[in-house]
Amino acid sequence: MPPLGASNGLALSAGGGADWALNPKVAIRVMQAEYLYTQFANGAGSNRQNSFRLSAGVVFTFGYYD
Repeated sequence: MPPLGASNGLALSAGGGADWALNPKVAIRVMQAEYLYTQFANGAGSNRQNSFRLSAGVVFTFGYYD
């Protein structure tokens, strides 16, 4: 079996979101979105992968808040 040699890839991630503060300690995460792109040689034709994540939730803040 021949050696595989060097393996390099490219990855790019971008995202953002929005929170709605209920009070200084609690907020609602209305939306959070992230896109992830990767590209590396896999020997199967398509070398690109695209991924998208969408989420929401509750945010709790602990510690000192000014």
